[in-house]
Amino acid sequence: MISWAYVFAPPGVDLGKVEEKLKRQYGNHIDIQDIEEELKDRQETKDALRDVGAPYQSFRMYEVTWYLPRSKVRALWRQAASQCLGKLERSSKTIRVLCGHLLYYCGQRSEFYSPVDFNLLISRSDLKPSQIVLLIDDVYDMYYRLTRKDELFDHAERIPVYLERLCYEQGINIEELSPEQLLSYCMGWELRTITHLLSWGHFETIFIENLSAQVGLGAKFLVFGVKQLTEALIHFLGDLDFQTVYVSHPISEARRKKELGGHWPEFIYQVNQLQKDAFDSKVVVVMPTAIDELRFSLRHIREHHPPQRTGALEERWPLIDDEDNLLYCRPDSALDSNYASLLMPKYWDFSSQKFVEYLQEDRSAPIIDSLLGVLVGEIEFQIATRDHVLVTHTDGLLVFRPLFSGRFTRGVSAEIDHWLSINQSGKEKRAAFVHWEEDIRLVLQRQGRKYVTRSVANEVINIIQNKYQISKGRIIKALISQEPVGSIDSILSAGAIHPATLKHIRDDMPKISREAKVNLLRGYLTGMVDIKPGLAGVWVLENYEAFKKALPQIANFLRDGSPVGNHWDEKINDLFPDFL
Repeated sequence: MISWAYVFAPPGVDLGKVEEKLKRQYGNHIDIQDIEEELKDRQETKDALRDVGAPYQSFRMYEVTWYLPRSKVRALWRQAASQCLGKLERSSKTIRVLCGHLLYYCGQRSEFYSPVDFNLLISRSDLKPSQIVLLIDDVYDMYYRLTRKDELFDHAERIPVYLERLCYEQGINIEELSPEQLLSYCMGWELRTITHLLSWGHFETIFIENLSAQVGLGAKFLVFGVKQLTEALIHFLGDLDFQTVYVSHPISEARRKKELGGHWPEFIYQVNQLQKDAFDSKVVVVMPTAIDELRFSLRHIREHHPPQRTGALEERWPLIDDEDNLLYCRPDSALDSNYASLLMPKYWDFSSQKFVEYLQEDRSAPIIDSLLGVLVGEIEFQIATRDHVLVTHTDGLLVFRPLFSGRFTRGVSAEIDHWLSINQSGKEKRAAFVHWEEDIRLVLQRQGRKYVTRSVANEVINIIQNKYQISKGRIIKALISQEPVGSIDSILSAGAIHPATLKHIRDDMPKISREAKVNLLRGYLTGMVDIKPGLAGVWVLENYEAFKKALPQIANFLRDGSPVGNHWDEKINDLFPDFL
C-alpha cells in the first residue's frame, strides 16, 4: 500500500538532518522530496537572485528570503513544490514524503510570511496525504542552530546592527554603554529572538492543523518532537494500522525528586521506555517530554528575598534513547542537549566580536529575572497550546502513573479535562489510566485514617440510600447517633432504621463496604471524571514488567473499547489501608 505524507518543520529543527536519518535507515522504502532544496537548485531561483544583484555564488534560503520579494518567492515555491509532487508521483517507493517549511522569515525586513499555495497541496485527489506531520524541537536547540555563523540570526551580524540602531534611536554613544546596559540590551535581543522562534512554531502548528482539515477526513495530523524514535515516525507514516496515543504523566514532580535526591527517579526511565515497548502493540506513543523548555534555575541572590532566575537552565528530561536512534541531531559544537549556560548573563564585546560572560551576577539579578519572566510566560502559553493539540489529534490518551506525585498534577488534570470536553462534544476518544499499586497505597496513607474512613462511610450512605430507598436524613441521623462519628458501623442504628431492613443491611454490609471502596477509588484513579461508561479504562499494576504484559490489552481498549481495565476491583481490600 502506498503512503503519502507531508512533513513540515520550522527552520532550526534541522529538517535536512531528519531527512538524512529517514533515508539512511529506511531508504529502500521511502522517497523524500524537499521543497526548499528543490527551490534553491532551480535555475529560475538563481536567475532571480542574480537579477537583483545578490552577491553570492552559492545561494541558500537565507539569500532567497533576504533579497527576493515575497511575491517572487511564492512563485518559486509553487514551481518547486509542483516539481517535488511530480517526482513523488513517479516514485516506486511505498512511503512518499513531501518536506518543507510553511513559514519563511525575511531578515532584511524582519517579517514572517507564508509562501505556500495551499490549493496546490489539496487540489489533486490522487496526491492527497494520509498523514501530515509537524516536527518540532526545543527552542534552545533552534536558537543555538540559527545563531551560528551565516545562519538566520548570526550573532556577529545581528547584534552589532541591533545595538547601533538602538543607540541611534536613543541618541546614545554606543562606546559609552556600561556592561550592565549592554547586558540588558543583549539579553533583550536574545529573548526577543527566542520568542520569535516560539511564535514561529506556534504559527506553523495553526497552518498545518488547518491544512489537515482541508485535505479530507482521512488525513491524520501529528505534532512530533524530534527527540523521539525515528522508528516511531516511520510507523506513523507507513502503517495506518498504528494508532497514536498521547501519554500524560507527571513531569515537574519528577524534576523536583531529582533536585532533592540528586538523581532522576526510576519513574522517568519507565516513561522513556513507553514508546519503544508499545511498537509490538501497534501503538505510536507521543511523548510530551520530547520538548522540555520550562527548566529555569532559581537561586537565592539576596537573603530574605524570594529566589530569582539566573539564566542557567536545569538538566532537561533525559533523552529516551541514543541520538543515533532518534530523529534529533545535536547541533555541531553543542556539548549536550541541556544548554545549561545558553541564557546566562553576557554582553557583546565589539573588539572580539563575541559574547563575554558577565560575572557580577548580584548586580544583574533583577534585570535577568524580569527579562526571563516574560519568556517563562510565553513558554507556558506554548506548552498549554501544544499539549492540547496533541490530546486533540492523537487517537487515544494514556494517563501513566498520575498518582506518582501523590495527586493528579495540574498539567495532567488539564489534559484529562480537555479529553473530557472532546468526548462531551460528541467525538469518542478513550483514555487508559495506569497506576502502580504502591502509588495508590501511598495516596490513601497520606490522606489519613479520618478522611478515608469518612469518605468510605459517605459512599456507603449513598449506596444504602439508593438500594433500600432510605432517606438520607435518617441515615445521617443513624450515623451521628453512635461513636465514633466516622465509622461505617454507626449507620446501623436500630433506632433509625426498620429492624427487617437493618438485618438486610447488616447481611449486605461486606458487599456494600467493598462496593463503596471501589466507587471511591475509581474516582481517585480517573481524576473524578464523569464520563460515559467504556471510555475510561483503569489498570492497577504491580510494576513496569506487569505493565508491559498488559500493553496489548491497553492498546486494544484504546482501539476497540475492550477490556475496560484489568479487574483491579478484585484486589480492593489489599489496596486500602489496614484501618479499613
